[in-house]
Amino acid sequence: MKFCNNKRFSFGGYLLFLSLLFIAETKAQSTFLLEIQIDSSTTSFENFGGFGAEWDSRNYTAMGINDNDFKIITDRIEWMKMPITRIMMLTKWCYDGRGGYSWDNENMQALYKHLDYCQNKGIDVVLCEWGIEPEWLNIGELNKVDNPKYAEAIGEYMDYLLNTKNYTCIKYFELVNEPNFETQSFERWYEAVKNVYNEFIKRRIYYRLYFAGPGSSESNYWYNTTVDILWNIISTYTFHKYAKIEEVKNGSFHEYVKDMTDYVYINDPDSKNKKVILGEAGMRDGQTTSANTNINSYYYGMFMADYAIQAARRGIHAVIAWMLDDNSHPDFQWGLWNNKKEGMKLRPWFYTWSLLTHCFPKGSTIYRINSRSIDVRAMAAKISIIGKWSFCIVNLSDKSITAQIKIPDEEIQNFEHYIYSEASALRNEKGFPKPVDSLEINLNDGVDVECPGNSVTFLTSQ
Repeated sequence: MKFCNNKRFSFGGYLLFLSLLFIAETKAQSTFLLEIQIDSSTTSFENFGGFGAEWDSRNYTAMGINDNDFKIITDRIEWMKMPITRIMMLTKWCYDGRGGYSWDNENMQALYKHLDYCQNKGIDVVLCEWGIEPEWLNIGELNKVDNPKYAEAIGEYMDYLLNTKNYTCIKYFELVNEPNFETQSFERWYEAVKNVYNEFIKRRIYYRLYFAGPGSSESNYWYNTTVDILWNIISTYTFHKYAKIEEVKNGSFHEYVKDMTDYVYINDPDSKNKKVILGEAGMRDGQTTSANTNINSYYYGMFMADYAIQAARRGIHAVIAWMLDDNSHPDFQWGLWNNKKEGMKLRPWFYTWSLLTHCFPKGSTIYRINSRSIDVRAMAAKISIIGKWSFCIVNLSDKSITAQIKIPDEEIQNFEHYIYSEASALRNEKGFPKPVDSLEINLNDGVDVECPGNSVTFLTSQ
């Protein structure tokens, strides 16, 4: 849905005809043919922002993350080609509540290390000011978001990060994490947004980034009201969604995302210049604040791939998973790998999420592939700058299917073919996904690709 910077909701753009034919074998050995076609009239979404993950520095020092550990972490990020991340910022890390600021303390140094890496690698950052109202975030008597001193402190540190540290990687600023839970009062959060906006205008930094929000979770009221009355301040809309297994499996999550993006299209007078980012993505089943009991399962990787496809095909600009690794917070089990004390072992869902970030980069054009089968979901992307293609196919059925991919007038390309299934998920010596084979494919002639039951298949030429 990304509606920004002359990118978005376009119908066509390429003179192409793309067909995906899904052929499922029945018990009687007959075939069921499901034909899905995309041509120049098919909905596409240009300038996709990518798939990413939350990467917080909060607990890195306490966890004892040294340079060697950081190298392991950033090697993984580099393989992922992660284009976007969301990073926590706490005002109390730099502000003492009495007018004094500290820029070189342990917490700020840890933050800089993350931002330095993002700056060097061109990773877009959503910097989220976490809030001050929960007791652990209070700064002495500064404990209400609508206090003008809070906005002044935010303006001061954003000025420092943008103008002194020169972090051009900070593309988005978000005020308060899940304010419907943290602040609870929309009226006070509304005042806080206006206060910060005025600070940013005064310091001439408002037009240097996207003011994002509300970043609410499970609250259409907060999201819709933000669109209704803050559209002239908020330049990127964000929301969080921990979806239930059943709503992703039956495809209703797709309709939920559609409702969120459509509300912007219909009600924001400047919607063509706006983006929508899914700022925290994960599974509701088994969820607690500190962990998800399903995080180590093979199915979590299937679930997140299906989730990603349903979000991207509704025009979401970027999808940010919760989260990158367990080192970020104390006693935490939500990451693509566990913490240093447990060996930073990659979890199964690293396989699918890292391939999504790797194969569907920033700037891609996403094509909406419609499937009449509730058990099959697919996504195609053309990497616009280099003319390469990526495909992701989720097969939730127990039966193997065949995807027939054909794109007239496209050249021969070399594709890497990956399969994520319980029976096979090939990895290299670092634990990164390894292709089952490499194929030279004439897209004009077409190719048949087998997709095992209960699997995720990736094909990429980029």
